[in-house]
Amino acid sequence: PRRFYLFGKALSNVIGVTNLDNSGITGLELALDSILKGVDGFAFFLRDARGQLIPNFDLPSVNPINGKDIQLTIDINLQRISSYFLQDGIEKTRSKGGCVIAMNPRNGEILAMVSYPLFNPNNSQSWDETIDKNYAVNFLFEPGSTLKPIIAAIALQRKIASPDEIFNAFNGKFLIGDVQITDEHPASKLTLEEAIIYSSNIVFSQISGRIPPEILLSELSKFGFGKKVGIEIAGELSGSIPQANNLTSIQQKFLGFGYGLSVTPIQLAAAYTAIANEGVMVKPRITLAQSKFMLKDTIIQRETAEKLKEMLVKVVDFGTGVETKIEGIKIAGKTGTAQKFADGAYSKTQYINSFVGFLPAENPKILILVMLDEPQSSIYASSTVVPIFKKIVLAIYNSPLLHQLLE
Repeated sequence: PRRFYLFGKALSNVIGVTNLDNSGITGLELALDSILKGVDGFAFFLRDARGQLIPNFDLPSVNPINGKDIQLTIDINLQRISSYFLQDGIEKTRSKGGCVIAMNPRNGEILAMVSYPLFNPNNSQSWDETIDKNYAVNFLFEPGSTLKPIIAAIALQRKIASPDEIFNAFNGKFLIGDVQITDEHPASKLTLEEAIIYSSNIVFSQISGRIPPEILLSELSKFGFGKKVGIEIAGELSGSIPQANNLTSIQQKFLGFGYGLSVTPIQLAAAYTAIANEGVMVKPRITLAQSKFMLKDTIIQRETAEKLKEMLVKVVDFGTGVETKIEGIKIAGKTGTAQKFADGAYSKTQYINSFVGFLPAENPKILILVMLDEPQSSIYASSTVVPIFKKIVLAIYNSPLLHQLLE
């Protein structure tokens, strides 16, 4: 029998679809095809003079083995709400596409994963090449400013910089080689903490430039960049980080504000679990069977994680993420705006906007990443992805069906 997908478009990019033979061709259907499909059986029949089939019990037969059920960690109510607000945000910003990932930062369970464009899994006539697209796992981008907390974590952990150290911010304009780096919020001097709050490219280029290349790239690898997270969805990409022996001084400084490496949204969300989870990074999981075997690794010291969490709360309270602020809810998060590389240069019109946040900051239960590909209404994350994040959070707090996720 043909599959019928009860939740339709809301889970289309996650569950995926099968072909006419009921073999998985995308998503979980493809990745877990051997578990879902089972094994065919067989029996021998004789045909009588009238052409009718008669079972032959003298010859061997093998009963079929049914495929196994797979339970997901997805909360369908959060999935539907995330799907609604992502689609609404994409239409308002006239974006090319995007995704929302919501996960439990304590155990890695994926609570929602939405990728747009969506498709109708129950209507194969409407399918096109987008059925293979899941922005959460197979879209690569340069993270921009959302990488700054990770760079800060490395610098603080290695005692290469301190939160209160004062850096020259060059009044918002800084020349590296023949490339001028600018800050949206010009300042003459900034501490590391202030550089996160106001998202200073200039200060983070200096911090990244201080870290020995081998250490910088080794630590980025520990945070999961440059390798798959191993989530059970077909088509996951590994992204890339530079090799230490090929890294120029300029490239190293650019890494400080999120350029020169490629990541997937699921990698970025996973990296932030180390900050939300007292320095322990957890591996994202989308099936309950796999979530029983939680994989985790201590990436940074608890004190470092707590300090970074305090900084990210200030980003939301009065920094670049202030539009995220919700009275009575303590949120920690970071915005990111990155130019896309196109036709041999960084585009002035094509951008990736992202926001990663977790809440409640004092005891995080949910981490949410929102990413938009080429929004047209604004180039700033505060005007594009932040409203989507905020609407999802308000829905969680205001819905009895979703508020249990915070317990």
